Amino acid sequence: MSRLPELTDNCVEYVKRACEGEEQMDWYVAVGKPVERLSLLSQCYQSVNHYFAYRFMVPGLHVLTEETLESYVNSQGENRLAAVDSSQLNPEIIKDFLTKGSSSEIQEFVQGYLGGMSTTIMYLESIGVEKEGYTERIEGKYQDTSIKASQVAGYCVDILQSAIDIRDEKNESQGNSAMRKVLDYIDENYYKETISLNEVADAVNMSANYLSAIFSQNMQKTFVEYITCKRVDRAKKLLRETDKSSGEIAQEVGYKDPHYFSYVFKKRFGISPTKFRGSQH
Repeated sequence: MSRLPELTDNCVEYVKRACEGEEQMDWYVAVGKPVERLSLLSQCYQSVNHYFAYRFMVPGLHVLTEETLESYVNSQGENRLAAVDSSQLNPEIIKDFLTKGSSSEIQEFVQGYLGGMSTTIMYLESIGVEKEGYTERIEGKYQDTSIKASQVAGYCVDILQSAIDIRDEKNESQGNSAMRKVLDYIDENYYKETISLNEVADAVNMSANYLSAIFSQNMQKTFVEYITCKRVDRAKKLLRETDKSSGEIAQEVGYKDPHYFSYVFKKRFGISPTKFRGSQH
């Protein structure tokens, strides 16, 4: 336990060195406090998740800890509302959260975002306005929606949750549409010896890294594994239904070297192309 602070600092410094030169990268590190018992891990995670949500309110602060967020978070992990600049409460912060945030961060985001309202509240109280005075006025403005001041946070959570649900559904739909284009392109081109992940990514207008990720997630196999399955399954059909030689079939499904084709076929089906054909008669 005694070395944990040192190890933590070393880890944070390593991440900073690796990321600070990358102008196109959005990077943040949230660091919690060490705990001595496994039963406290969930509590540690909650505090870290709370700190991490502040990346939307303080985008220029990349290392989010209790110390670096001292102006925004007190030692109990609660909002120090008076220190939040209400000028930061702008639509761009919400837009950024809706673009990059997740459902698990909504509560923390709303807590931090609405915290900026305290600057206004403290001012009103400093000039002698009683709390009941402004809460009644706020509720009066929104009486048609039946929302009380105490319910604003919950209302905001519901709005953001609905928006993120819609966003995720749309992304999933777009992802399915993109995968359909990818699979269609592969169906039309898998027999070409030179087909590659980069080629398919260019054809459907997405990055190779993104394609690799969504392909494995959706198909439960890598791009190369899928191409291989397409090729040998087609070869199996040709061996069964035609009199073409093994070498001709290898060429037809994308393998220039018939020996390598035989190796791949046997690896998938446990039998060589020649023996498979013989077993069909």
